[in-house]
Amino acid sequence: MMHNAMFGKKPAPSGWNTPGGLAGKLLDGLRSYEFDIGTVAHYDKRVQEEIAKGITDISKVMSPNKSKLRITVPFTSARSARDRAINCDDPLKRDQAIWGLVDREDMLKTMMKSIEHAPNEDLAVSALLALQHCSREDDLASLLAFLEEVGAASNSSINLAEWARLVAADTQAAHYNDHSFLDDPISNRPVVHLADKQFDVTLPLLFQCKARTTIGGIVHETRISPTWFKEIFGDAMACVNADTFQSNLVLEKYVGNLHADGSAHYEHFPFTGTTDKITPSLNFHNYWSQIHRPFYTSGLVEHVTERKPVITNVPMTFARLAVTAAYDKYAVDDVALPESVRGVFFGYGHVEPVNLLRRGPNLRAGDFQISSRINPHTNKLANTQYVGTFFGKIRDTDEQGRLVMNARPTHCDADGKLDYDGDGSMRGDPVRPNDWCL
Repeated sequence: MMHNAMFGKKPAPSGWNTPGGLAGKLLDGLRSYEFDIGTVAHYDKRVQEEIAKGITDISKVMSPNKSKLRITVPFTSARSARDRAINCDDPLKRDQAIWGLVDREDMLKTMMKSIEHAPNEDLAVSALLALQHCSREDDLASLLAFLEEVGAASNSSINLAEWARLVAADTQAAHYNDHSFLDDPISNRPVVHLADKQFDVTLPLLFQCKARTTIGGIVHETRISPTWFKEIFGDAMACVNADTFQSNLVLEKYVGNLHADGSAHYEHFPFTGTTDKITPSLNFHNYWSQIHRPFYTSGLVEHVTERKPVITNVPMTFARLAVTAAYDKYAVDDVALPESVRGVFFGYGHVEPVNLLRRGPNLRAGDFQISSRINPHTNKLANTQYVGTFFGKIRDTDEQGRLVMNARPTHCDADGKLDYDGDGSMRGDPVRPNDWCL
């Protein structure tokens, strides 16, 4: 199985140089991806077929035909990227510049300056994760020295210091193939678990990805930073319960700026699959989702006309591979629950070609749709595949500064079915609620 190749105890080979820490190692491992389809035998047969074909596609997406690949980083350019990554005060332009630099050489000092001059903590954390993605083997000593400095709580916020310590431990665990760097919690803050909540952990997540859209035989690769991802796809968190930690989770997304009336929009993605122990503290989760959701032939979520109807109840899926660091400090019912997560994801989508080509930087919430592998409107392959990494760490606190494991309100039941008000009434979405019903 994949985890054996990736997380075995053999020493890392000389010259091993996969950037991105354990998430980078997961990403690189997609080239030889495997999944036990039997673990989702209870899924809709159509979803099982999507997963079976996705297992092949997920390997191919890591080796694109570069002669047909056009790479764009909206909101920035190769000439302006370094300056914007350090000096720009616009969060979107700055973060796009940061993540547009991760595949280029000699970016370590630029990333360090970006963190030092970040206008807010969110952008500093994003740059920390980008720093890990762009570091190479020769950079390790400089990287760890810098992270040690940021990780000193006296020089930064407690949350940022914890992120720095986490990136340092994660990088060394991957570099040396020694997972003992993650044997202990990163945070030394006291922890609170709230009783009578739907989930035991509500873990905020940061996503970044490459979306590859095929138009006229040319693959347009768009780099999407965490800041832009949140604007287009939504603000996500992982929802975990102790009794199903080893087999299931629900991803909840809050999508702002989608409803014209300003009301909130929530989407949920239940996952299941296999979990293997890497160490007593580390778990490797290999999951696929089963979702049935609408597809809007207009190309804009929840926009329907007589000529451009909605297709409801379309079976879809996407993959989520993750390594969680779970400790007794966060135990519920004697089950150690995660302090942090790092992982990769893969799936299919649709964006109207005219929108991508004419106003790519102006894409907004609802312009990009998660899709089945076969577009249900055209009966052709979905025009977009996306692959990327994500990261999360418990960070919510109460008035005493204690970490709260499950502070965030959720808007679904334990199986991921929409409960808009989060009160058990199972009220639907206020805009076109029937579109989202099974």
